[in-house]
Amino acid sequence: MLLSFAALFIGAVVLSISLISTSQAESYSGVLSTNKKLYFHEALLPDHLLYPFVAIADRAILTLSPSSKKADLELAYGQIRLEYAWGLLEKQENEQALAALTKSQKYFFSACSRMLEQDFVHHEPEIARQALELSIAQSELLLKQINLANKDLANQLNHSNQLLLDQIEQI
Repeated sequence: MLLSFAALFIGAVVLSISLISTSQAESYSGVLSTNKKLYFHEALLPDHLLYPFVAIADRAILTLSPSSKKADLELAYGQIRLEYAWGLLEKQENEQALAALTKSQKYFFSACSRMLEQDFVHHEPEIARQALELSIAQSELLLKQINLANKDLANQLNHSNQLLLDQIEQI
């Protein structure tokens, strides 16, 4: 029993050291070779070293969920990615903030398109309308603050969400 505990403890120490050293990896020229970080005092954002595991779990849950629940999950993921975008923007991570924003926009579009395709059997059109309005308004605010030249994809996605919103408002 004691030997098993010692082995687990040593394994945890080795893993911790490995994660910390990976998050601080530098190239020969002294430039950071990774943009992933390891931190414990903040919410886990896409710049975190362990974030890929969160993304994989989200994708697995979405894939394995029944059709009637997928739109709800996509709305939740869209909101979470929107919050990630704001958090990354606060950290001056403009490229990652833009990536999180576009993922958010795609999730909102997918969820509301799914609701529309299912003739709003499981959801009220009002839910889709409110979600798209939130996405569009927040996207516009974020796009004004993200300091990057190429925001074409995010602008196109916002336009697509606006067209979908117009379609839903006619129901």
